[in-house]
Amino acid sequence: MSAIFGGFLSRSQQDAALLGREVLKMNSELQLNDIVLCQLDPRDSPWYEQRKACEESVSSLYPLIRQAGFRNFCDVGANYGLVGLLAARQGLRVMCVEADPRLVPCVRRNFLANNLQFAALVNAIAGDAASDETTFSLNPTSSLDNRVSMPSWEHVRVRTVRVADLILEHGFNEGGVFLKIDTQGFEEKVLRGLEPYIGVRSDWMIKMEFAPLWLESQGTDPVVLLESLLERFDVAEFPERITFNTPSLDAFFLFPVRADQAEDFVHYVTTLNRGRRG
Repeated sequence: MSAIFGGFLSRSQQDAALLGREVLKMNSELQLNDIVLCQLDPRDSPWYEQRKACEESVSSLYPLIRQAGFRNFCDVGANYGLVGLLAARQGLRVMCVEADPRLVPCVRRNFLANNLQFAALVNAIAGDAASDETTFSLNPTSSLDNRVSMPSWEHVRVRTVRVADLILEHGFNEGGVFLKIDTQGFEEKVLRGLEPYIGVRSDWMIKMEFAPLWLESQGTDPVVLLESLLERFDVAEFPERITFNTPSLDAFFLFPVRADQAEDFVHYVTTLNRGRRG
């Protein structure tokens, strides 16, 4: 369920040199309309083969972002880079932030394979404070559900960054920034790391996963988080599919969540799937 509300790697000539040996590590490739998506683990393919992923590849969200005047797009929790690719096709400057070091070559490969460019590719956890080394947990069955803290999973060590710092470092503070955040329950920490930017600016919008069970797995109370957002920002449920002829991003806010509805909204979300998965 999504809610929407108001080591750095740059692309260079070295990418082409790296591409030859990185391609050997890709175990799966699929076509989403005109997007080629290479994957590291074929067990991830079933999700990308669903209708939902196909619909995302032609979603009008990305033209609407461009139409709204945003010049920059930040994909936090990029996985294989699909969302960043869709934003880049609209001429937006794209920054991908991905914590799993195994997936960074995949993101680079997918941009090259689709003849698109990113402005920045950052291998790091997006959190509330910068750190040189943090434990990150790798899901043993799928890269689509890696999380920062899962004691029983395999761990790698990566740095942690604040997205607010990345925005300034890479010039994403000029021209407005649209952010997509999907970090499997770590969203509260990501938002805290964005506070120096979103707390003082108005030229931004966020599309964020809001999955209570995943939030709880990372130590966040989903009701408390939502209450804090509703106190300060306009929050609305993002539609599963953007309907034909949706005129603008403003249309998503026709039915906002009210400040007194946090608990009701969280209950509603948890009923949308079995096992409170939302």
